[in-house]
Amino acid sequence: MEMHDFDLIIRVSHVINKTRRAVAAASGLASVHLDILTYVAQEDRATPQSVASHLGLTKGTVSQSISLLARRGYVGKISDEHDGRLSILQLKESAFAVLGDLKEAMAVLESGIEINSAYRRVLRAVLFDMEQQLGHAAHKIVIRKTRMDELQTDNQPEDREHAETDPLFVHR
Repeated sequence: MEMHDFDLIIRVSHVINKTRRAVAAASGLASVHLDILTYVAQEDRATPQSVASHLGLTKGTVSQSISLLARRGYVGKISDEHDGRLSILQLKESAFAVLGDLKEAMAVLESGIEINSAYRRVLRAVLFDMEQQLGHAAHKIVIRKTRMDELQTDNQPEDREHAETDPLFVHR
């Protein structure tokens, strides 16, 4: 994919995110809150842990965000019937109203754009490939970091020499 293709994807993303931020702000929320509401609406048994994992957020961010959403009447928590330690998130009526506003705003963006099934397949394939690549790259970074940490605690010169030729070694 050429660089200008990424520029187009980024620009489309900016327009979508700007619209999402405007919808969130109109309800006194941040876009992360809208992300959480959207995820909870799509999942039968959304938990704070699954929100953090799916959205790539810290537990602290999710906890604070869910507390704010609960105080403002957007979500509630119930105990899991099988494991009382788990809290299942449930949307309240006001959350459905905000999500309805989002759906309307996205429909306005999509109006006039013909998105056929072939186009959707291409977008899904690009997204899948990018997520796979990101996961692969993130995995390499973790391996490199782990190897660096091991080398810093180990004073054996032959290990450091091996690291210089190791393709996963990151020079600092």
